[in-house]
Order: sequence, then structure tokens, then C-alpha cells
Amino acid sequence: MPGSGHKFDAHAHFSPRLDHHHVELSLIQMFDRLSRYLSRQYVRRRLTEMLAPGYPILLDYPVKCSHRYGYGKPPHRQLFAILEAGRNEYAKRLSGFCSLRDWLSQIPVESSPKAIEPCWGPQRHFSSLDAVALYGMLFEFRPKRFVEVGSGYSTKFARRAIDDHSLRSCITSIDPAPRAEIDKLCDSIIRQPLELDLTIF
Repeated sequence: MPGSGHKFDAHAHFSPRLDHHHVELSLIQMFDRLSRYLSRQYVRRRLTEMLAPGYPILLDYPVKCSHRYGYGKPPHRQLFAILEAGRNEYAKRLSGFCSLRDWLSQIPVESSPKAIEPCWGPQRHFSSLDAVALYGMLFEFRPKRFVEVGSGYSTKFARRAIDDHSLRSCITSIDPAPRAEIDKLCDSIIRQPLELDLTIF
């Protein structure tokens, strides 16, 4: 204070302990950010293993899923028209698959992924209806060659249909890394990606 005989020291109001506190707080914040970063990196790298055989997509924001068509909403008009036009044909083909129920019922419910024989589950890559459709259409159309781009459980069902009904169909598998060991089931294999000029279609 002026006239009091005391000198005013501006640095006297800053405590060294306060500086240490700020440093400690900064270090804690840095450590917290680093820990969260490393945790995210670890989870991103291991998430496929933790959720396998799913294929997760990591998002940075919440997502609200809803149906665009159906489930209480009007159907997609163009798609609905296409499906309606072929409804009788679809019903006829599906009914025809029922004639194969004795053969299909001999396929086991479960087996290991390394087994050569097909099974109905548990697996998420090839649904039961897909399996019935493939088996049934091979029986119906009896193609000379069955070419798969992407192989695995479907190959097992294809080979089973060919063997069950003595078909003369040959299986060509195109897949760099099929999900199931199916080389023995194929007549020819191409273990590399399929790259095509889309203009040929």
C-alpha cells in the first residue's frame, strides 16, 4: 500500500504450487486423451475378431434406422410392380422345390465349417432359402457348368445337388479366399479376384 512502507511484489500472488497444479492437470488431460486414442485404435483393430464373422462399420455419430418402404409404409412402386408381374412364376418354382423335401431333409442341421457336406446352420453367409433355391434350380435346369464368383457354403449345396441327382454339371469356383475349404468339391478353381470390364454386360 502507498505510504505503508511495504513493497508490492507482483510475483508474490502466483504460487509455485499453482504452477505445479496446472502442469499436473495438463499431464492428466494428455494421458486421458492418449488412453482414449489407444483404446479406440485397439478396438478398431480387434473389433473384427471380437464380432466375427460380422463386418462392423464404425461411425462417429448416432444413427436412427428406419424403413423406407413396407412395414406399415407403402411399397416401392416400381419394385412392387416387377415382383407382382412374376408372382405366379415365383410361386410355381417355390412349390416345385417341395418335391425335393425328401432329399433336402437328409442334409444335417449342423456341421463344422471344415466339413465337406452342407448343413442348414448356424451360418449367416448363405440362408436356408438361398440353399433350397440353388439346390432346386440346379436340379431343374441341369446346367453343364455352374460358375460361382464367391464360394463357400453355396458350393457345398451345389455339389450335394449334383451328387444326389447324378447331374453332369461342372463347378467352377472363382474366389481368392473362400470361407469354407471347398476345393475338393470343384472341378476347376480360380483363386484370385475377378476383375472384369463392366461394359461387357
